[in-house]
Amino acid sequence: MAIRLAFSIMAAAVIGIPAALAAEDPLQKPLYEICLAQDAGWIGKSEAEIKTNCTCKATTEAAMASPEFREAMLQRGAYEGGAFPFGDFEEYQRRVLTDCPKLQPLMIEALCGDPAAPPDCRQALEGMIKNMK
Repeated sequence: MAIRLAFSIMAAAVIGIPAALAAEDPLQKPLYEICLAQDAGWIGKSEAEIKTNCTCKATTEAAMASPEFREAMLQRGAYEGGAFPFGDFEEYQRRVLTDCPKLQPLMIEALCGDPAAPPDCRQALEGMIKNMK
């Protein structure tokens, strides 16, 4: 068992998946890869920051994943269900932003840095985050 775990961690390091994901919930790996593909534009500035933040986000998402989502991702590699796979959306946002506090300013910048964002966007999001704690 220890040899298999050590090999998994080494393999993950070679292919660029953080060791923390290799040793944890198997759902974390596909969630991490999805984050790298879909969220890299806002979730960090450097490659190291993106990897760290995607690791945190994937860990939280794996903990919140519905049984249907977990089964679909692990057995078929895709989820085609209509329901949000991480439960209540507001609770999901709260958990991701409290479990991964480094995402808070990045999310605010991503949403409020858009010229189409409402003028009070930054103030509203900062207030929302403050009230989550």
